[in-house]
Amino acid sequence: MHILSFRYSAQSADLAHLFRELDDAATKARGLALRTRTCENRTMNVFNYVFDETPACDAFVARVETATILGALRTHVEVIERPLNDLDVFERPVFIVAAPRSGSTLFFEVLSQSEHFWSVGQESHHVFESIPALQPIARDFDSNRLSKADADPETARILRAAFIAHLRDRDGNMYLDAHPNGLLPRIRLVEKTPKNALRIPFLKAVFSGRAVHLPSPGPDREHKQPHGGVGSRAFHDLPEPSGVGSQGLAIPLATGLARAQRTTAR
Repeated sequence: MHILSFRYSAQSADLAHLFRELDDAATKARGLALRTRTCENRTMNVFNYVFDETPACDAFVARVETATILGALRTHVEVIERPLNDLDVFERPVFIVAAPRSGSTLFFEVLSQSEHFWSVGQESHHVFESIPALQPIARDFDSNRLSKADADPETARILRAAFIAHLRDRDGNMYLDAHPNGLLPRIRLVEKTPKNALRIPFLKAVFSGRAVHLPSPGPDREHKQPHGGVGSRAFHDLPEPSGVGSQGLAIPLATGLARAQRTTAR
């Protein structure tokens, strides 16, 4: 695989219109496997385009339409290209499995400060849900649950590439920057996203990792989240279902979002 990455300060000029044009051009590109975007620590915007192979990326960059957009972007953006020659780089990854507000963020931050671990620097919603097959919309918003059956070889390959694109060490140094030739050494990943409590069979199939479970903090905190649900102030990575506002939205895990839609509509 091959990655085309764009990084620029969140305080810089508004480039949304150029990235919309680039996205439109990318939808016509052959071999595009994945698009991800995130704001790292609220200071740096990162856009990643992952292609099945280097020639596909080269063909996309060489197109007249793309070259014009890239020419306008390069004055504001750091553009990085990297081959991904080996996606099997994760050795004994650790996935922290816990309910929200259980202390998992502190545990994650402590582990991510170890010289032995790499992470994406935050929860991995944008990594998983950049892949259409893994989005709740693919299940009619029923749940974020993923099983072993969802870990088909192509999905597993794309998810590994998505994680590699965002990996950094405890000092914020990007994994791909340290290995520009694409010869990627094996590393240990630490990852924490509450939704992964619903994805353990899937994660085992993709990464063969270890799940570390943190017990519930007790009834004095349980009232802060809907029983059996995952809450959020806003879903920035997911398309919103019709009739449901984003503020305070929760996906009940057992019954699906359809019931939440009906309840909100009353």
